[in-house]
Amino acid sequence: MAINQDQPCVLIDRNLPIPLYHQLAKRLEMEIRLRGGKPGELLATEKELQEQYQVSRATVRRAIEELTKKGLLKSISGRGTFIAQPTKEAAIPCLLSFSEELRRQNIQPSTRVIATIMVKADAAVADALHVTQNTNVLKVTRVRYGDGQPLAFTVDYIHPKVGLSTRDDFRNCMFELLTKQAGVVLQEAVHTVRAELMPAKVASYLGVKARSAALRFFRIVYDEAGNPVLYEDAICRGDLYSFSVRLQRAQ
Repeated sequence: MAINQDQPCVLIDRNLPIPLYHQLAKRLEMEIRLRGGKPGELLATEKELQEQYQVSRATVRRAIEELTKKGLLKSISGRGTFIAQPTKEAAIPCLLSFSEELRRQNIQPSTRVIATIMVKADAAVADALHVTQNTNVLKVTRVRYGDGQPLAFTVDYIHPKVGLSTRDDFRNCMFELLTKQAGVVLQEAVHTVRAELMPAKVASYLGVKARSAALRFFRIVYDEAGNPVLYEDAICRGDLYSFSVRLQRAQ
């Protein structure tokens, strides 16, 4: 698994009481899970990891040992360390929130709310939510974390008929707010994904360099009646996030 040398190692903090080898193990585990590392894929060498994270070889070896015990890695003498074959079947694709996706990968999600305001819907938002342009919609801007690591900068636009307001607590899972508080039955979503360069303003929130690799996700979420209730615009770190889809050939 290639390690991006241009990205800062924000999880390796010598001021924390957490052992360095454990911090490194968590960083490597997150990269394997979020970048979609494949079983049998070769991990970077101990020397490369040592130089990348500015830690001792003993720290690297203890981190690898920790992940080997968890079944994520497998070391073969004379060949190197590889991503291990998973012991659980992959989950069936379904509509999940950001928090739900992380929890399925045993990663603890958390959220920092940047702003919650009412705005006039521009052309793109109006088209996505099936409202007229300049309609008042709720805009929620957040930074999403996994195990304390910033992963995504998200902007959500919520249809006015849903009934959520600036007074609601958007540190919680958006889908839970929609279903449990607003009573919306979520049915399906349309995703659009494209590769982009990280905007400078967003990079500062995610702890990466401006113009580094990024994935941008646009998602329109529909209720059981087929009405759009949520339009999401998310910019994710390209070094820690991947998106996989299983396709079948048409008959």
